[in-house]
Amino acid sequence: MNFAKHYTPEQMKQLAARRMEVGDDRMLKVQQEWGALFAAYARAMQDGIEPSAPEVKILAQRSNALIEEFTGGDPKMMTSLSNLYRSEGGENVMSNYDMPMQPGLWEYMGKARAALEADG
Repeated sequence: MNFAKHYTPEQMKQLAARRMEVGDDRMLKVQQEWGALFAAYARAMQDGIEPSAPEVKILAQRSNALIEEFTGGDPKMMTSLSNLYRSEGGENVMSNYDMPMQPGLWEYMGKARAALEADG
């Protein structure tokens, strides 16, 4: 996956610096947190719980917090990240990180995040 196609050279430097700042232990912990979140989203989806349900919005809040940590709250970094996932496909990006997703899960997660944002 060509990340440089989605991030500016400056953003690539920011990402490298952020990785050094955060450290390998935190990177591993975040990957584990995402794995747990994906599993919780998958259970909710399999149980037929609407993405707008309060318990699923809690998962969306946790997802947003991890995304905020990754982007450092930088709106341009968020735009680049969104473009990456949009053009490469969320499932494809995640499988590159050894986090395969079941069909429909990425869309379900997106609906949960949209429902959370709609609440303001």
